[in-house]
Order: sequence, then structure tokens, then C-alpha cells
Amino acid sequence: MKTQLKDIKQALEKCNLFKEKLIVIYPAEDPLFLDYEDELWKFMGSIEANIERNGGYMIDKWQCVDAQQNLYDVRGMVSIKIEYDDTKDKDE
Repeated sequence: MKTQLKDIKQALEKCNLFKEKLIVIYPAEDPLFLDYEDELWKFMGSIEANIERNGGYMIDKWQCVDAQQNLYDVRGMVSIKIEYDDTKDKDE
């Protein structure tokens, strides 16, 4: 599932991170060199709420488990993509 940066909290309310990966589209005018973990940390409350709502729980700073105790890393569940004019999807 893809979402714009401004809509990330709404997207996290709708999706199930255990079943689909969330790709957050950052506009190109934002800093070119993002610290991925720092950016994710800004939304960690919403990410953790998504995980708990879908039967899982956090076990440390970046790792969580689902209802069957399968281990996941949040950094693999949510990714960041910087979108430049020449890389925008044509169908969006």
C-alpha cells in the first residue's frame, strides 16, 4: 500500500502491517538525506497501534510479533520512498 507523507496516520489506521507493506511517499522538496529510523520513529505510536490492533505486540524498539509469535522488524513493514517529478508513477 502506498500513501503520501501527509496521510500516513490514516493509512496506518486502515492497513494491516502483517499482511501488507506500507510505502510512504516523501516529496522531493524534503531533505534529500533522510535518517530512515528517525523518520519512522515520528510515527511509531501509530505503527505500534496498528500492530496491536492486528493481534501483535512490540517486543523491543524495532521488533514485533504477530498473534502466532512470528517475528517482524518494523523497518521491513514500513518503507520510505522519495518521489521526484521524473520518478512519479504515471497512474497517480
